[in-house]
Amino acid sequence: MTNNPKNTESLPPQSEHWADQVATQILAWQKEHGIKKLHVDDMKTPSGRVHVGSLRGVVLHDVIAKVLAEHTTQKITSTYVFNDMDSMDKIPHYLPAEKYQKWVGKPLHKIPAPKLDESGIDFSDRSEADKKIYQSVNSYAAFYAQDFIEAFRYLGCSQEIVWSHQLYESGQMNALIEQALENIDTIRDIYHTIADYDLPQQWYPFRAFDVRPEIRSTQTIAWDGSEITYQSRTDENTVVDENTVSPFNGTGKLLWKVDWPAHWKAMGVTIEGAGKDHTSAGGSRDMANEFCTRLVNTPVPFDIPYEWILIRGAKMSSSKGVGTAAREFVQLFPPEVGRFLFVSKHYNQVIDFDPRTMAIPDLFDEYDMGARIYWKQETGDQRLGRAFELSQIKSVPEQHYLPRFRDLVVWMQHPEINLVEQFSELKGSALNEQEITVLKEREQHAQMWLDTFAPEEFQLTPKIEIPAAASELTAEQIRFLSEVNDLVNNETWDDPQTLQQEIFDRAKRGIGARNAFQAIYLAFLGKKSGPRAAWMLLTMDEQLRNERIAALQAGQHQASTEYQFPLLTDTDIFSFDPAFAKTYPSAVVGIAVIEGVTISKTDPELEMEKEALLAELAGLKAADLGTFPELQSYRIMYKEMGIDWHSRRPSPEALLRRVAQGKELYSVNTCVDAYNLTVMRNKVSVGAFDLDQIQLPTQLKIATGSETINLLGTEDETSIKAGEVCYFDGSGPYNLDYNYRDAERTSVTSNTKNLLINVDGIYQVDRAKVEQTLAETIELITQFCGGTVKTVGIFSASKE
Repeated sequence: MTNNPKNTESLPPQSEHWADQVATQILAWQKEHGIKKLHVDDMKTPSGRVHVGSLRGVVLHDVIAKVLAEHTTQKITSTYVFNDMDSMDKIPHYLPAEKYQKWVGKPLHKIPAPKLDESGIDFSDRSEADKKIYQSVNSYAAFYAQDFIEAFRYLGCSQEIVWSHQLYESGQMNALIEQALENIDTIRDIYHTIADYDLPQQWYPFRAFDVRPEIRSTQTIAWDGSEITYQSRTDENTVVDENTVSPFNGTGKLLWKVDWPAHWKAMGVTIEGAGKDHTSAGGSRDMANEFCTRLVNTPVPFDIPYEWILIRGAKMSSSKGVGTAAREFVQLFPPEVGRFLFVSKHYNQVIDFDPRTMAIPDLFDEYDMGARIYWKQETGDQRLGRAFELSQIKSVPEQHYLPRFRDLVVWMQHPEINLVEQFSELKGSALNEQEITVLKEREQHAQMWLDTFAPEEFQLTPKIEIPAAASELTAEQIRFLSEVNDLVNNETWDDPQTLQQEIFDRAKRGIGARNAFQAIYLAFLGKKSGPRAAWMLLTMDEQLRNERIAALQAGQHQASTEYQFPLLTDTDIFSFDPAFAKTYPSAVVGIAVIEGVTISKTDPELEMEKEALLAELAGLKAADLGTFPELQSYRIMYKEMGIDWHSRRPSPEALLRRVAQGKELYSVNTCVDAYNLTVMRNKVSVGAFDLDQIQLPTQLKIATGSETINLLGTEDETSIKAGEVCYFDGSGPYNLDYNYRDAERTSVTSNTKNLLINVDGIYQVDRAKVEQTLAETIELITQFCGGTVKTVGIFSASKE
């Protein structure tokens, strides 16, 4: 066994939960290497609202600490570090960019806490006491850490909180800082050996703080044994001046790859896992391990490399204030069920969770099964019973009845059903006080799921407005609906089953049972299936039922198209060349201007979004691509332009083809990577350009054949063929063949501050599809790059 064991088994033995297995490994490792104490730790930079993905590490480390305490009598220390000495790299999209621009590059613990109404946290349902807690914190870091702490405390995680700035300011990191600065040659060798990276000569692993508003970064270039010399910069390349300062007592911090093992040494950490992004070969964990051995002289902590949790519904429901921030996510479940989500899956397994599906009812079912196994009510996988036990926030409860979540979802939508009586009947005896409490708690979470995520077949409440799907109703179906409504109004129905049978019998004699019941569901629910029709009709508001039938008879159910963005005609921004509009009258282009963005190389949450999309597209084959109407539309346009789409593929097809071939997604920057996700999800072409490098107005034209373009990634000018479609500005073409390739001069880089977005529609990629793609593109770009939308709308070649 090495000093850094990693579990490589896909699953532990059938009878043993992964937490017990890891605890056994840790105790054996401790004995073999003479480790004196066990200190479990985890760490996070509170740069904004913390993503739900970070909860996996918190719960894992909390479970390990508590299971170790079951396996041994020695004291187990469990901590969680908020690395608030890190700097603000970019402004989160929910904060006002103009207010926070001066704080970019400054340490998070020095930045003032945001106001409640600008923080991106919904405080509308929070108590005044809760609000006061947030209003009393003294920094940006503490504000967003509080949001995350509430999330993991809700799940029963009890780690002691450690603030990185206190370690630095107290002097506990001083000896480690000096050690790093004095041993720069060792650090250079570690970078070269482990990461195959050669550091510049004027480089030291320490960043001094410069709080001047115009300064965005600093770089240490010299160390004389007592002070460092550092350059202050307004961006990556522009040096303002040089200064000297002592590096001790909080004037700056070690850079991440050295800072991590320095924390281990300063705190005495002996157990700390990390996500798989840190544990790849030559990654930050390998670097930190080497620093432990060769630089800070501390045992390499026991590693538990864990997989991510992927939230397919990344946007969830922004209109209801529910996103992928950890605190909102945990509110979807009772705390024990939320904890069970993490505890029940082996840490080597990806948790792929989409609340828009049946994932939440399935989770409740699995939790209930774990309870029954633990209580010995049924046999099954003992690991599930152990997961139930480890998921309890307090003591493990005595055996009691658990109302099934799925049944609850259906029955609570029928006001005539008394839920306590219904579940008492299923139990076979009256619910006790504890069981009624559980029922009421689950009812709250069931309502949240129904309101926000439930698939349509579970949303059984009649719509107040006529559903759009009612436009599918035939005249024959509407006549049948009127007949059924008269039946309900003119007779007394003590037993809904009698009405159900009468509807069925009349349907068989007329339009058929399938058409009949579909008509009822389309008229009131907007879908082709639903609950038992008689029960729904009898419990429905009588006025709503009568008015709905009257409206359908009057023809008010005919579909009407509603658009979310206006039709624009401002030729100062964009226009179609008349020849293009005549050739491609179905063309629709979505345009957006986003100002004040901050483009980064990458973002951990964005990487998780990419992983989630890859999981979503698993099984896609290259042969499938030709079946998508969107890609067919672009192929048709390419043929009309005289372009062979086999050799020059439309951008949605090119990206999806990479996925089908098992290749990795491109990684460019947070803007490009974000909108590429939208391109692949919707199969619609999108482009983003540096607005400051564009000479407005822009125009979509058909090339004459005399134009050239310097394409991104090429050195020579590319001649454009006559007939090809290009976006032009005052300097010439900047985008070729409906976003097949972009010009170098307008490309989005880390220096880009303002964006011009276009979404390309043609043929079956209609206005509705373009609007959907444009909305998602704006949402993702502002989520990961910030900025403010100044202009948004649709241009139509046909003027509609």
